[in-house]
Amino acid sequence: MKLKMKKYILFLMIIFMAILLYPYSIYAQYREETNIDNIDESKYPGIKERLKDMKSRHPNWTFTIFYTGLNWDDVVYNETSAYHGRSLIQNRSGAWRCPICGDKVLDGTNWYCASPAAVSFYLDPRNFLYDNEMFQFETLSYREGSYTKEGVEKILDGTFMHETSISSYYNNSNYTSSTFADVILEAGRETNVSPYHIASRIKQEVTKNGGPSDSVTGTYPGYEGYYNFFNIGATSGEGAVARGLRYAQSKGWDSPEKSIKDGANTVGENYISIGQDTLYLEKFDVDDRDGLYYHQYQQNIEAPMNEGRRIYNAYNSMGVIDESFNFIIPVYENMPQVVCAKPNENFYIVTEDVEVNKDGIMVRTENNTWASAVQYVNRGDRILRIEKGGTYSDGFIWDKVVLSNGDVGYIETDYLNKIDDIVTCNDSMYATSNVNLRNGPGLNSTTVIRTIAAGEQFTRIESGKYNLDGYTWDRIRLSDGTQGYVANNYIDMVNSGSTSEEEIVRVIANEPLALREQPTTSSRKITSFPKGTLLTRIEKNVAQADGLEWDKVRTADNREGYVASKYLEHVSGGETPSDDNPSVEPPSDKHYYWVDEGNKIINCSPDVSIQDIKNQNSGVDVTGKNNENQEISDINSSIGTGSKVNVGDKEYSIVKYGDIDGNGSIDARDSLRILKYVVGEYNLDEKVYFYAADVSKDNSADARDSLRILKYVVGEYDIKA
Repeated sequence: MKLKMKKYILFLMIIFMAILLYPYSIYAQYREETNIDNIDESKYPGIKERLKDMKSRHPNWTFTIFYTGLNWDDVVYNETSAYHGRSLIQNRSGAWRCPICGDKVLDGTNWYCASPAAVSFYLDPRNFLYDNEMFQFETLSYREGSYTKEGVEKILDGTFMHETSISSYYNNSNYTSSTFADVILEAGRETNVSPYHIASRIKQEVTKNGGPSDSVTGTYPGYEGYYNFFNIGATSGEGAVARGLRYAQSKGWDSPEKSIKDGANTVGENYISIGQDTLYLEKFDVDDRDGLYYHQYQQNIEAPMNEGRRIYNAYNSMGVIDESFNFIIPVYENMPQVVCAKPNENFYIVTEDVEVNKDGIMVRTENNTWASAVQYVNRGDRILRIEKGGTYSDGFIWDKVVLSNGDVGYIETDYLNKIDDIVTCNDSMYATSNVNLRNGPGLNSTTVIRTIAAGEQFTRIESGKYNLDGYTWDRIRLSDGTQGYVANNYIDMVNSGSTSEEEIVRVIANEPLALREQPTTSSRKITSFPKGTLLTRIEKNVAQADGLEWDKVRTADNREGYVASKYLEHVSGGETPSDDNPSVEPPSDKHYYWVDEGNKIINCSPDVSIQDIKNQNSGVDVTGKNNENQEISDINSSIGTGSKVNVGDKEYSIVKYGDIDGNGSIDARDSLRILKYVVGEYNLDEKVYFYAADVSKDNSADARDSLRILKYVVGEYDIKA
């Protein structure tokens, strides 16, 4: 009896700890620190000094240092070059715009892809550790007794919502007679989200010069009577308003009050409750508790700063600026020693060869006529231009150039003619680690264009011309035509040690093997292969990156990409890649499975049916039996863990992740079975049921998997095969 009681108590403790500690326990990189004195200034320069100054002036403020564990250059790369359009800038030109996307409008009429320099400026928390900009780091969860209607109205000041009844504004007696501020206050209490954040976010999203945007007029053609006060679902590009209102229609937001309250609840559930508890973290998704980078509320890199300023102004005007506030300050590994500077709108980043068209032209230290001379150049001299002036200074437009000896200066643009690239070599190269691509040689007078991921390939067109700042600099050209300079010791020849004789190989990895666009684990996955898939290896040992050697392969359907060499073995017989040895891809985002040939298992996401498997095996007879050995008559019905499926003459066991009892559905009872297994009250000895319980695929079934199933049941987690 005592033993049973102990197990029961342990069982309850596991549930309690899973719910309370789950976000903090499964990600080793996540760490917080509330003692400012413990900040290592050598690793995170400039943070401690600024926070101590803030603390001395606002004793009630507290600061939580969020050690992301992420490498600075990796974050910049993923916010820019890895996905153009992830970070946008509005009404900016020059160095603010991505050198690759340039003047291409990505949203509306004036939104452009932000440059790495622009993202670095807004990503660097040290630029905003000042009173009026700190509130982009304020925690957004609701704090009882901290908000007033007056405060909400101050944020809404200057908009159509200020001191206005909803029913009177829309001239609709069916709508609430409460003011916008009243509804926002109610929404905050009901959803556990700061009303000031709700008000600021609505103002940011759906006001134009104080008036309503099309998302909240209620008159948009085809969506009359629907409102989306948070622009949820209004993804960027043409038709964004319609997409957002289609989402509103699906949610039944047929009144402003419903849109405000339910929209606030969506923000709270989908962002704040999963660790994105500040304006900064809603834009820069660097909290690994729900993935990285992709889960951002907005693309506008200036939004956190702008909204934070509005919050500060509201607090300040109410005289509550010295109340108790907590701020989450993220820090990164290998942060720049110097705070990232704001980009200059007065020039454009380039890397191009130019020729001087007049004798005796002075290259100056600054972009004005009274600056001293760096050097004189003459007609026919060929030099490198790294910035092209966009506005007049002292009566002239000035370009920034690099001379043959590495000196940097400015020259009037009229004295330069662009010429063809000066190419001294044509070498196939790859990056041996993440490395910055700069618009010119050297660290101090150049700009980072983007970060090149380890394993990425490119062409070297100039080698060894410049030796600056402790590095030899090579000029390279990427596959999209972008040019720049990289430090020579971070790159290597692609063909060094590689062989190009074609051979047939077999996948020997126990888990699906990813085919990637570039030879690096950070490159986009094209597809994946189950164990036993046959491929054609067209080049061996192409590159070394991420601790792996990479081979270039071709699939049976003639797609090419890169896989890690150690997961391939040479096939000596007559087998060849064909439709009998396919790579198994998801038929859609919804129905996904992959085949483990070695264990004769088909691993499935929650909604896979026999029909989905049949669709991927055209012309092959596919039948199945449930885990009680009864024939499955409806091939569209969901199959469960332990079911048997025959694909032609091969029989496979089904593993449906999350389905612990094999009934084909996933619910709280499956979650409970895992917890009982942890305390010895349930048996998962049969491997298919153990695999199904291991939702996280870390070779264990524990309370974390149990919680993932619960989150899946309520729509907050996506179980994938």
